[in-house]
Amino acid sequence: MPAHLAIVIGAPCLAFYCQGNGNIRARRDRLLKAEHIQPGIRQNRSRRRVDKHASGKAKQKIAMRHDAREKGISSGRFGIAHVPDACVYATLATEDSRFFLHPGVDPIAIARAAYQNWRAGGEIVSGGSTLTQQLARNLLLSPEERYQRSLRRKLREAWLALQMERRYSKTELLQLYLTQTYYGRFAFGLEAAAHNFFAKPAAQLSPAECALLAGLVQYPSGYDPLIDPDVAKARQEVVLRLMAEAGFIDAQQRQQIAAQPPQ
Repeated sequence: MPAHLAIVIGAPCLAFYCQGNGNIRARRDRLLKAEHIQPGIRQNRSRRRVDKHASGKAKQKIAMRHDAREKGISSGRFGIAHVPDACVYATLATEDSRFFLHPGVDPIAIARAAYQNWRAGGEIVSGGSTLTQQLARNLLLSPEERYQRSLRRKLREAWLALQMERRYSKTELLQLYLTQTYYGRFAFGLEAAAHNFFAKPAAQLSPAECALLAGLVQYPSGYDPLIDPDVAKARQEVVLRLMAEAGFIDAQQRQQIAAQPPQ
């Protein structure tokens, strides 16, 4: 990504970060509290305590999850039915580890991508798009505009991502991403990918299978486990490393998951 593009897109977002009332970490904390989301696998907060202090909106969501659980539908920490938490963590670690820390556009990711591309001699080796920007590009841009490499397209994508973050909750954006993303072999969405690659519903995916599927999104045909299992396994280990670096799993969990065979 050119340096001037990083400045154009990153500057307004950096200003947003610096606003007193718009402190992004405070915003993240409010989101996690309102949506009843716990940010890491290693945190184990009492549900009863959360229920007691939750707002009216959060209590309604908790009640819906209790009903879903009674019907045999697992919604996990993120409140997304039929999606294991491990799949959410693997997706976030791989695509947007700072998802709960930005308003739709991440100036830190943009700056990091610009530096890495500069180190590569101008070759595009890293992108700075957030999960929300990917949604905006895939759902709201025309096919012709989607693949353009222009400043206008990046600015439009960033603007649309900011608007989506204002309209939808983080949980809703996650759910939309997991139902619309392409995983290869004509599978759009995690549910279709689970059936295509493992012949099971997404709710039954193991952490190892979640990591493998999350790794397909970047290059579905190249990491296809049915074509080249060794390459797919190497990609899965990259995802597990990213999950550990993001704090979603610890070193012991990483080794245990890596040793799990597909079921």
